[in-house]
Amino acid sequence: MKATILGKNGPMPVDLNRRRAARERCLQCTAWSSGAVSRCSHADCSLHPFRTGRGKQDPASRATAIREYCLWCMADNRNEVRLCPTETCALWGYRLARASHGLNSEIQGEKESPACSFRNQNPEDGLGPGPTLQADKVRAGEPNRTGSGNPNQSPAVQASTAIG
Repeated sequence: MKATILGKNGPMPVDLNRRRAARERCLQCTAWSSGAVSRCSHADCSLHPFRTGRGKQDPASRATAIREYCLWCMADNRNEVRLCPTETCALWGYRLARASHGLNSEIQGEKESPACSFRNQNPEDGLGPGPTLQADKVRAGEPNRTGSGNPNQSPAVQASTAIG
């Protein structure tokens, strides 16, 4: 996937895959010192096993590690991961556990997986993946699961606003 990421001397265009994306993020973390990446002692980082970009790596584990790193970066808020504004991060295109660097995967020439087929169901809202099924029910006049008029609000927030 072609992407523009933050490099040592500013934004730079690169051809990324998940392996290289993890490596580039680790390099950015250590101020682009490959020696520091090799000696990294942050074993609690989900990218730690993939920091060198070499050797046999399980692609599914690597994809999961990228997703976990993005969740950590956004304080475990899945919606913030989805809305992440840092497009120059090497992991940005893989943050949703699929390659989507701002373009529909069909446009990029990639085969879209069945798990991602709900993406872009509601193109006019510009939000991409999200609670589209629940929002569509509300638009159609059906009550949503939580019983409130706001399909994007969590049950905890709805309960607190109903009480107060």
